[in-house]
Amino acid sequence: MRRLSLLLVHLAVVAALAVGSGAHWVALQTVAWATMLVDYSREASLIVAVEKTFDGEHPCALCLTVKDGEKQQQEQHAAQPVPDIKGILAPVLRVTAPAFTFTSHPRSEEVAEKLAHAPPVPPPRLA
Repeated sequence: MRRLSLLLVHLAVVAALAVGSGAHWVALQTVAWATMLVDYSREASLIVAVEKTFDGEHPCALCLTVKDGEKQQQEQHAAQPVPDIKGILAPVLRVTAPAFTFTSHPRSEEVAEKLAHAPPVPPPRLA
């Protein structure tokens, strides 16, 4: 029983986030396009149906509803004042940069000089 209630709470949170971010408009637009594809493909070929669906010149009623809903939602978001969050985001944790220790490396000339010498000929043998 506890798992079911926890699942329902999680689903409610996901649904609220989806609606708040406008994902419901994307879902409705997808349904509209799928319906238009099926309807137009009954009258003509699939290529013509795809062209009519996505050209923007033949919107269905659901497409117009989605467009109006998105426009209203954008207007509502634009009308809302943006809160001042400078006081809320006070620094809680201060992080300092780590201290760097520089080590000296051999110069490239020294390394090249060691590599330039040929190995002893003949190679040394084990005794």
